[in-house]
Amino acid sequence: LAWLSGANTMLVAGETGWELVAFRSAELIGENRWRLSGLLRGLRGSPASDIAAGAICVIVDESLVATALEPDETGRELLWQAGGSDTQAFTHRAVSSLPWPVAHLRAVDGGATLSVTWLPCGPDIPDSWDLPDPTGPRRFHVQAEASGALIHDAQTQENTASVPAEADLVRVAEIGADGRMGRWVSIQPGTP
Repeated sequence: LAWLSGANTMLVAGETGWELVAFRSAELIGENRWRLSGLLRGLRGSPASDIAAGAICVIVDESLVATALEPDETGRELLWQAGGSDTQAFTHRAVSSLPWPVAHLRAVDGGATLSVTWLPCGPDIPDSWDLPDPTGPRRFHVQAEASGALIHDAQTQENTASVPAEADLVRVAEIGADGRMGRWVSIQPGTP
């Protein structure tokens, strides 16, 4: 239960950014080498991506302290120093405040159009079968392509849209309250 409630978590540097991962157990198999099992990946909306051997990992526990940044510091180059390390330049992107990617994206043939549906995700969606809906209004950006050309580009507050039937790629991203978009989730129509 502790594992499912957020124990044993770590940040892992992947191709598309830091991924928050939880593991059920860890077995020491050599000097500074561990075998992790029972992985829960892409937690809290973090991007699940390919992770190379030897990737940087940071255990998330009470010793990891969050910094307080002001909204106007997003996108600005800041100077950072941890402990006795050298000062480094870092641009804060506020990735953790972006909307989470949508889930269960589907594009089903509806005749003259494709019916596209998805489920929103995020920390404000109650974890309950009785209250499955988000607590606030949401906006989504929906795009469709045919042979690499954009043929549909619209926004909606619903978690459904209709796009032209000739689309061979559909993508959806949630738009945050601040206007920034979360990560795109794509599907090829007909994919189960």
